[in-house]
Amino acid sequence: MVTVRFIRLTEPMAMEALTWRYPPPFDFYNPPDEITPEMIAALLSDVSPQFGVFDEQDRFIGIVSIGIDAQVPGGDYAEPATDIGIGLRPDACGRGLGRRVIAAFMAFLEDQHGTGTYRATIADFNQRSLKTFLALGFTETTRFTTNRDETPQEWVIVQKPAS
Repeated sequence: MVTVRFIRLTEPMAMEALTWRYPPPFDFYNPPDEITPEMIAALLSDVSPQFGVFDEQDRFIGIVSIGIDAQVPGGDYAEPATDIGIGLRPDACGRGLGRRVIAAFMAFLEDQHGTGTYRATIADFNQRSLKTFLALGFTETTRFTTNRDETPQEWVIVQKPAS
C-alpha cells in the first residue's frame, strides 16, 4: 500500500507541475509551454487550495485541489459539495496510484473539515480517471459539453455523498 502525504503547494512544486507533459489523449491536460506568473499565482491561490502529493520516498508525485479550480465552466455546481481534482505526474499515471491518492485525500479533508459530499468533474475520454472515482463509490450525476478551441468536450460530474 502506497502511503501519501499532502502539503500545501509551494512555488517550486507549482513550477515543476507546469512542466509535466502527458501523451495523447491526456495531452489535453498539458499547460501552455510558457509558464506565466499568473499560472503560478492561480496554483498558489487561497481561493482554491492545492496540495502537493508526496509518496513514502518523499517524491512529488502529484497535485490535488479543492474548490473552484476543480470545476469546469459550464457545469452545474449549484448543489453544495467539496469539488476535488487530481493530477498525477505523468510517470505516476496508470499505476493504480490515483485511487489511493483520492481516498487518502478525502480522509485528509475529513480530518481537516469533517465529513462532506465530494464531487469531481472528469473529461469523458478519461476513462481511467472515471473508473477510479466510480471504484471509490462516486456516482455519475450529470454530463455537459464545452467547446475548447472549437472542439466539443463532454464532461462527467460524479459525486459521493457524505458518509
